[in-house]
Amino acid sequence: MAKNGLTFIVAVICILISAAAAIYLILNWLKPTSAITNQIFSNQITPSQTLNVQTPSEAIIRKPTDVLPNINLTNKVDASTDDLQLALKTLNDYNHYLNNGEYVKAAELFDWESLGDLQTVFGKYYVAGDNAKTLANVCKDKNYCLRFYKVLRSKKDKVDQYSFVVQFQTENNKIFVNSAHVSGTFVTNTDFLYTVKKIGGKFKVTNPPNFFVTEAE
Repeated sequence: MAKNGLTFIVAVICILISAAAAIYLILNWLKPTSAITNQIFSNQITPSQTLNVQTPSEAIIRKPTDVLPNINLTNKVDASTDDLQLALKTLNDYNHYLNNGEYVKAAELFDWESLGDLQTVFGKYYVAGDNAKTLANVCKDKNYCLRFYKVLRSKKDKVDQYSFVVQFQTENNKIFVNSAHVSGTFVTNTDFLYTVKKIGGKFKVTNPPNFFVTEAE
C-alpha cells in the first residue's frame, strides 16, 4: 500500500516537472516574437518626425547660376543646342531676377527697343527713363513676376529667335491661372508664350511681365 502511495507521488512530481518544462519552453518561444514586435513599433514614424520632401519650387525653380536641364523639343530645329540652351537660360534668368527683386539685372535681359511706345505697353507702371523702376512697379502686382513652374514646350521660330510655353506657380505652390474677359465671357489659361531673340549678339526676352500671351495669340 505504501509502495502504491509512493508511486503516485512520484507520478505527480513528474507531471509537475513536465508542465513546468513545457511552460518554460513556451515562454522562451514567445520571447523573440515579442522582441520583433517591439522593434517594428519602435520604428514607426511619430507625429514629431518630418519627411524631407521637395516642394515644387525647390524641385523646379532654378537660380541663374544653376545648370539647366535638357529640353525635349516639340519639333526638330535647325539650330545648335547651345543657342537653344542660351535662349532658355536668358528667359530663366529674366524670370528669376524679376521674382527676386533684381530689377536692374532683369532690365538688361529685356528687349526695350522694339516695343514701340513704352507708356502704352506698361501703362500706369511706366517710369520714363528708368527701366528698372518700371519693372519694380509691375512686380508690385501679386499676379505678375511669379516664378516659373515648368517649361512645357520650346521651338525655333526663325533665325536667332525661340519661343517657350511656360507655366507659373503661385505663392502657395499652385499653378497660376489667368482669367481674361473675351467677347462677353471669361477665358482661363495656365500656359503662356514667351519669345526670346538674339539682339546685337545677345539673347533678350521680348515679353513684358504684365502681359499674359498665349500661343493662339
